[in-house]
Amino acid sequence: MAKTDTRPEPARPFPGLKGAVLLMLGGWAAGFLAAAATGPFIGLEGTTAAGNITGLALMTWAGVRRSGAPATEVLSLRPLRPGLLVPLVGMALSGSVLAAEIGNWVEELFPLPEVLRDILLYLLRADTWIGFIWRAALLALMAPVTEELMFRGVFQHGLVANYGPVKGICVASVCFGVFHLIPWQVVGATLIGLLLGTVVHRTGSILAGMVLHAAWNFLPLFVVSVLRDISLPGYAPTSGAATHIPFPVFLAAAAAFALALRGFWRGTEPVPNPVVPTEPE
Repeated sequence: MAKTDTRPEPARPFPGLKGAVLLMLGGWAAGFLAAAATGPFIGLEGTTAAGNITGLALMTWAGVRRSGAPATEVLSLRPLRPGLLVPLVGMALSGSVLAAEIGNWVEELFPLPEVLRDILLYLLRADTWIGFIWRAALLALMAPVTEELMFRGVFQHGLVANYGPVKGICVASVCFGVFHLIPWQVVGATLIGLLLGTVVHRTGSILAGMVLHAAWNFLPLFVVSVLRDISLPGYAPTSGAATHIPFPVFLAAAAAFALALRGFWRGTEPVPNPVVPTEPE
């Protein structure tokens, strides 16, 4: 009589899709509670920072702990080759122009409410250098670090291990887009997430995602706060009507993005997929 194998099924890497959804729900809850608690004492920028840091930090901590793997592995904490900085920044600056035009077409179909436009513009527009530095710290430092550790670290590590690199990066990117909650940002954030996920997958370093993310977020802040009246039409939410980036500028941005992506691709190769843990024989 054949002996029945009673060994338990090997634990699947965390998170899978269900785990990712639970982490996001927990992150939203913690973030909203932190924002509500700090709202009476600090302004919109402060409550935004408090909510994001609290929610994403708790998600990252819970995700790393639940994964059972070393934090350096889960979060892709590896050095970044300095030679990749130029193509990464090039992709960020040119790609943000392309993404802005995609957002313009979304707004043509679904106009952005004025109250939401005012909030987004308030977060980007600084009237003093102190305000500019504070917003830069929020958008180009805090957000890239916390969001990359969560979505290209915890999420991508588990999802790629469960579903492979293509599906894993796609699912992590959709989660990244949905986590922004604002419907007008979901499409753009998902597309940006695909680029960030690919960059981290090919370099094996979360720092690559942080650099690209930081440069991407910094450009609209610089355009709105520093350039102001000479800023690029259609690039930032400065008016009540959807405008479009001039076609020659769009073509130039597309060419610059393609060149930067080509340079990045030539200088990298994909990192092997995480190994799914199995029970010993």
